[in-house]
Order: sequence, then structure tokens, then C-alpha cells
Amino acid sequence: MASKTIRRRTIRNVAERVASVGLIVVPLVVIALWLTLHHKPGWYHPVELDAHGMQHARRQALSTADSISDQMVQRNPFDVVLSDESVTQWIAALGSIWPEVKERIPSEITDIAVAFDDGVVRVGGRYRGSWHAIVNVHLELGMTEDGSTLWIQLLSVYGGLLPIPSSMIERALAGRLGADESASDASNGRLDGADSLTRWIGSPSDHANGPSETRSRAEIENRFVWFNGRRPFRILSIQVVPGELRLRIEPL
Repeated sequence: MASKTIRRRTIRNVAERVASVGLIVVPLVVIALWLTLHHKPGWYHPVELDAHGMQHARRQALSTADSISDQMVQRNPFDVVLSDESVTQWIAALGSIWPEVKERIPSEITDIAVAFDDGVVRVGGRYRGSWHAIVNVHLELGMTEDGSTLWIQLLSVYGGLLPIPSSMIERALAGRLGADESASDASNGRLDGADSLTRWIGSPSDHANGPSETRSRAEIENRFVWFNGRRPFRILSIQVVPGELRLRIEPL
């Protein structure tokens, strides 16, 4: 009888200790996971614009569009230089600049920021859906040797510090772009050709090095129509340098 009592006490003591450890470990794991998902990359600098900032961003975006329109008329190749700071501000003011595009961005994604680095475009935003995280995507831009096709290569995708399989992004983009292309066919879009993503190259089985080192690539026909005057053009070169995206454009 005494031995049974001792065993019961021992089991109870062990259970109490396990419970005590669990009360300490579980919150620590939750906190660690939260910090991992909400890790803020050093390059990620979203902006919050007040009414004056919105007006300034809109004027700047329209001024850039007018400048491109004027150079399209001249029918000579010209250069366009976009800073990541300006692009981030334009995205923040997208609702007043280009509402149709704003509607295409999932409502779960906010605080979008863009950074141009040496050969890499970084795009980040806060995702608030079934889980919360700062999602950041690294892309590489280029074109085929004959210049007929532009490509966007998906280098890596992270939720905070955790790598996300590129196949998830591919499926989301494929469905999103497919829907957008149908909508574009039914309207007079401002920049025809922007939705003409021909295909994703690669599949989850291609990612032998894991989700943080993908080889997925999207291809887009290098022929567009500028909304003002319906003027066709193509991109002659793309260069991504720290802080800037440099394009050379040729009206057709």
C-alpha cells in the first residue's frame, strides 16, 4: 500500500514538473515563432502617407507618365529611371493614382515596399490572413538574347525568416494573373501587355536546393502599348542598381 502511495506521489510530482516546464516553454516557442515571422529585413521601409503625401506622390507619378508620353511621341529610344523610394510612395498612393491596379492587390497584403539592389528587386509587405508575417520576395529581371521576351526570376520568398516554397507563390500568381488577364480583355487597360504572362518555368520538383533557392521564372512578351495615344513600344534594356531601376525604351 505504501509503495502504491509513493508511486502515485512520484507520478504526480513528475506531471507537475512537466506541466511547469510546459508553462515556460510553450510561451517561449510562441514568442520565438512570432518574432521569426515578423522579422523586418533591413531594406524594408514602407511608408505611410498623409493627405499631402498622397497628393505629392500622385503628382510625381503623373509627371513621370507625362514625361514618358512626350518621349513616346518623338519615336526615339529614351531612358526611364525609377527610384525605389518613389515606387514605394506610388504604391502607397495607388488608390488615388491607379485604382484598377490597387484592386488587384489582395487586401491581406499591406505596407508594400520596394528596394532596388545590385541586380535584384526586393518586394516586401505585411500579410494578415490566416497567419501574420512580413513577406519578402527577391526577384531578378532580364530579357532573352533576341530581346523578344522579358523574364522575371523568383530567387527567394520568405515569411519573416522562414523560407516559403515558391510553388505556393506560383499558384497564387498564376491564378491572379489569369483572372486579371480576363478582366483586361474586357476593358481598355492603361498598359496592354503587362498581363501577358506566358508561363511559369519550373515546378516544385525543380527546387532541389530548397525553397530559399528557387529557379522559377515567368516570361512576358516584350511588346507593350502605352495608354496615352495607344503607342506600342518595347524595352531595350533593364538594369537594376542600388536604389534605381533603369529602363531603355524604344517606341515602335
